[in-house]
Amino acid sequence: MAEYRGINDLFLREQAIRRPVRATRLELEIKSLHRLMRGLSKNLRESLKDTVEAACELCDADSAGIMLVDRLEDGAEMVRWLEAAGHLRDLIGQTLPLDRSLRGVLKEQRPRLVYRPHRLFPYIAESWAIAEAMLVPWTGEKTSGILWVLDRSDGKRLDAEDVRVLKSLASFASSAIAKDEVEACRLDQERVGAAAKVANELAHAVNNPLQALTNTLYLMDTGPGEHLQDARAQLQRINSLVRVILNSNARPFKH
Repeated sequence: MAEYRGINDLFLREQAIRRPVRATRLELEIKSLHRLMRGLSKNLRESLKDTVEAACELCDADSAGIMLVDRLEDGAEMVRWLEAAGHLRDLIGQTLPLDRSLRGVLKEQRPRLVYRPHRLFPYIAESWAIAEAMLVPWTGEKTSGILWVLDRSDGKRLDAEDVRVLKSLASFASSAIAKDEVEACRLDQERVGAAAKVANELAHAVNNPLQALTNTLYLMDTGPGEHLQDARAQLQRINSLVRVILNSNARPFKH
């Protein structure tokens, strides 16, 4: 094993591209792409699960994962493991600071090959005996992320064919996340519209008995006994409507 000489030794940059390239397994790649396309109708979690499983299969890798950059309200940036397969699966949902190494990967927007990644990334356990990691970053309109692939074998090394495949999978993951964001925005708009409609109906529903009660109270000045029952009925209607307003599951209703 080559002697470790520091961070420049860890980030091998273009070394994978200079290695002998294995033959393209076109049939397996087409099969995986078909599965990914069918998965677009699933929820985001399932689509990304298909993506990391395809990364493992097409690159003969032991583990793969998708890391997403979260921007907090105070401006700080964290990374979150969104989906993973293999050893990385235990990290799903965990958040970490966006450290200097990961920030550099995202800034360069180019794949990086990392030898013995546990020496640079503490969340990659040494006991996993990972020989290499390939990090493929992407940046979308609203989100940024990194597709990881981990390989335990010293005999089988990641090469340019793996880089090509992983770039395509990273692009797919980015598109799936963007699609989910658009759908979430649309649903939010629909919820706002529905809430506005309910609020409008409630306003009219409350106003009618309130006006009737106001008139009844005015008439009670001349004959309280005669109009007391009507006033009680109008108050009961208002009380019922208030309970509807307080109910978080309120729906449009007749009044």
